Amino acid sequence: DYIGTNDLTGMPLVDPPGTTPTCMEGVSAQAFVASRSQYLTRPDANLGANFPLKSTAGQIGNISGWIYANYAGNFQTRVFAKGDTTAGLLISITQSYLDIFWMGERWLTGYILSTGRWAHLSINFDGPKKTCGVRFWDETTQTSVVIENTFSNALTGNSSPFTVGGPTVFWDGAIDELIVWDRKLTIAEMELVQEQYFHGD
Repeated sequence: DYIGTNDLTGMPLVDPPGTTPTCMEGVSAQAFVASRSQYLTRPDANLGANFPLKSTAGQIGNISGWIYANYAGNFQTRVFAKGDTTAGLLISITQSYLDIFWMGERWLTGYILSTGRWAHLSINFDGPKKTCGVRFWDETTQTSVVIENTFSNALTGNSSPFTVGGPTVFWDGAIDELIVWDRKLTIAEMELVQEQYFHGD
């Protein structure tokens, strides 16, 4: 939902928010307008002790949320990150494809985020085991894809801020119901999150 009504409270917009005519849950979604350089950011020091990507945490968890692209053609458009293309974890869209950077190693998944429609993205990350698993749900086609990748290096903590929609190359669209879990989710739990039925720990 719109910032101020969820766990991202306190992550200020760099620029006043845009608007979006639709959302997947509640009454609104957070809009991002790339031309206004809008993104959310929270310093590492201000993240909760159990936030899984905090510099002192175990780097094991899940990020889930609905994303909507007004366009998806720009190079490495940021969705959310705790790091950049050289360190940490970065989830981006590159020329419409979901693109994940893990400690500088790139995984161009082959999943296409179509412009003008909602997709639910649920990403498990296990830093010590070097694995990242992704479930995509396309709301328009009502289909899902599950893929996993093993990287060369363990994901380790870093002092970068946690960001949504930027910086550098900014998201243009909307993000709704972003949830960060301090453990990995099963595929069944990911489905329940997408269907708005899962409220577990």
